[in-house]
Amino acid sequence: MKAIDLLVGFGSVKDSYVISAEEFRQGKQKAKMKRLSTRKMWLIAAVIALTLLLVGCAVAYANGWFQQIFSARSETPLSSEQIQYIQNNEQIVGQSQTKKDWTVDLKSTICDGRTGYLVFQITAPDDVDLEKYLNPPTLDDKRLSMGNDSASRKAAYSLAVASIGTVDSERNYWYLASGDWVVDGDGQPNTVLFCMTICCEKMDPSKPMLLEDPFGKDVSFRIRLMGITLEYKNQELQREIEEKYAGQTYIVDGEEAAGLFCSDILTDEEWNFDITFDSDNQFIELITKPVFAQAKVWRYADEKQWDTVDSLEEVQISSFRVTPFGANISYVPKPDAIGISPRIGENVENAIYAVMKDGSRIQLNLTGNNDTVLQAETPIVLSQLDYILLEDGTKLFAPNI
Repeated sequence: MKAIDLLVGFGSVKDSYVISAEEFRQGKQKAKMKRLSTRKMWLIAAVIALTLLLVGCAVAYANGWFQQIFSARSETPLSSEQIQYIQNNEQIVGQSQTKKDWTVDLKSTICDGRTGYLVFQITAPDDVDLEKYLNPPTLDDKRLSMGNDSASRKAAYSLAVASIGTVDSERNYWYLASGDWVVDGDGQPNTVLFCMTICCEKMDPSKPMLLEDPFGKDVSFRIRLMGITLEYKNQELQREIEEKYAGQTYIVDGEEAAGLFCSDILTDEEWNFDITFDSDNQFIELITKPVFAQAKVWRYADEKQWDTVDSLEEVQISSFRVTPFGANISYVPKPDAIGISPRIGENVENAIYAVMKDGSRIQLNLTGNNDTVLQAETPIVLSQLDYILLEDGTKLFAPNI
């Protein structure tokens, strides 16, 4: 029902019906109220209709930020169990800061104990179209980026700083933050969503992490959004470099790199938010006995350690821990290896999947920061997980929970 439907409906209600209803509510005692004029009735109806409409919108957005984010990541609609998980675990924040006509609203967060997500709505001045820079035609065209040049060059700059330390080699962990831009669907070109991901990963994949609850109540985060820019490639300089090194293998660095990758600052304002996550810290371990699978093993190509080579080898998986937002893999170390990656092919058909009991699949992707951390495209409801399908066809079955 729309607001106008409510107004029409209220406009047809007789005064006597309102008085009778009030008498019934008071136990049929005579209601001491004057008959209302038609104008007053319409005014009351308008206020009620507007209130219902605003409350409905607020509830829809409050329960739908992450539902919207995850729905955009997958061609398959979210299951009822996934929607229920999001609604049960989403933490509404509602912090807002405005600086020089730019507003950043921290809408909500959600966390599974190893990965935390935050949704920000960015509102630019009315004459700034942000949406047209979300999905540029090519990688060389202008695209939105969080952080300006001066911010990114600061040694201590990070999107998220943990109160217990962002990096700790002794406890073998580090927090890594990244973000992506999403259409917010409100029809306003000057507003978009920025979805930030914070992961806690091992610094050395072959050693255990000595941090039991990375997103517990005793861990707070300072979120620092330092400027918004448009990044793009200098096409003219790109052509000059290609002509200069025609037929050669080359690496662009120094002044050429500085001139090739450009950015225009939309705003250099800084927004800081302090938050703690409401973490459910759920996980299931899939390895109960030795499991062997094919994976890429990386080694240095020579003693100078300037280059690496990889080979497809059989490796032993010592742990495969699944959380609602992904998985963490541990391997038995191999001699001289500097890294082991589950990614054995570039074919999408050979991706890693969480296969659910109803037969649906959720793709797991490497985070890009660590070859032992996988990120799920949509939430994995652990009670509905059947098995993990690795690229080489190996199946890791979930225990009955």
